[in-house]
Amino acid sequence: MKIRNRFFMFILIYIFGIIYLFYWLCSAQSGIDNDKDYKNSINVWVTILLIIGTLGLYILVWQWLTCNYLKQKGGSDVRLITLILSLLIIGLIINPLIIQGQINKVLKKQYPVLKHVT
Repeated sequence: MKIRNRFFMFILIYIFGIIYLFYWLCSAQSGIDNDKDYKNSINVWVTILLIIGTLGLYILVWQWLTCNYLKQKGGSDVRLITLILSLLIIGLIINPLIIQGQINKVLKKQYPVLKHVT
């Protein structure tokens, strides 16, 4: 996981679409995998295979688990918001931005020196 500018993410999602979303998902999931304190993590490749195998339905589970992980690390509880937005289809674009905001928040709490990085 790393701090990303959410406006720039929105532009990349607009330009590259699903390709960037898969890249971002792999990056976020590998950051969670690297956390030795978190035991419930699933491998990046298993996550990708589950998303493809369920025709995208597993993304709802992944978002719920990721939001739960970020809540445990000190982020806000945005699980219900992401679930509702996913059901309204707009979550495909908005949810990565919401989750990235929580990742930024958690990383800034863990590493205060990163507060000046954009």
